[in-house]
Amino acid sequence: MINELVRPQIKVNMDIEIPKLEPIKHELDKVEVFANQLSDFYTDLLDSEEFTSDIKTVKEERTKIRKVMTLVADNRKAMVKAYKEPIKDFEDTSKRIEKILKETDDKLKELVDADKLANVDPFEGLTTEIYTIAIKNKEDYDKVCEFMKKEGIVYE
Repeated sequence: MINELVRPQIKVNMDIEIPKLEPIKHELDKVEVFANQLSDFYTDLLDSEEFTSDIKTVKEERTKIRKVMTLVADNRKAMVKAYKEPIKDFEDTSKRIEKILKETDDKLKELVDADKLANVDPFEGLTTEIYTIAIKNKEDYDKVCEFMKKEGIVYE
């Protein structure tokens, strides 16, 4: 029957070209310098003895800082998502193909294993020895039965 079927042939190039990712262009180094300067400024200010808190100004500064923080976080998440989506798609497709090929391989392995078993003599390496036992009394009979039970020999 296998001779009647046409085996599928792969007609694609399986050499996957892994693209070299260029560094992501950004100006976060400038934002980082700003964040460090701002942190140093407020650390020094809060540590100084001259600091008097104007809660309105503090709230305004917090609002400005949170806006920049949100902007940095949103850009980071968008960039990570943009890179992860094509990788996840590639990974999911590869795993589906691997699963299909594994199932096919398992089916063929069953045929190979069955063929191996068909060619094995189940009695190879076994010897048979026939003992004739003359039992003269009940005590000898019980000893023989006990020995056979111990050895796992089934008798009827």
